[in-house]
Amino acid sequence: MKDLDNGNQLIDLKISVPSKMYITDVYYIIKKIRYVKSVNVEKL
Repeated sequence: MKDLDNGNQLIDLKISVPSKMYITDVYYIIKKIRYVKSVNVEKL
């Protein structure tokens, strides 16, 4: 977790999802979380 200059916080999460799940589905699920302002999803 990191405090940003604009007063927001940045959280870098590594999560595990089913291999059959599309990365776009993960993006939209996270985007729907209250107070989430931006999302960046990468596949490892």
